[in-house]
Amino acid sequence: MTMRFGSPPRAEQQYRLRPGAYAILPRGDDLLLTNQAEPWPEIQLPGGGIA
Repeated sequence: MTMRFGSPPRAEQQYRLRPGAYAILPRGDDLLLTNQAEPWPEIQLPGGGIA
């Protein structure tokens, strides 16, 4: 399970689960990664939710 960031879910709002896709993208001896600096440093795979 992925940690949730930001405001907590609102009780009056309806939410639905959606799939996500992430990728490991090699290029020679390197990998493409993303860096999230806040709220603390974290290295991630590129990707996201699919609507």
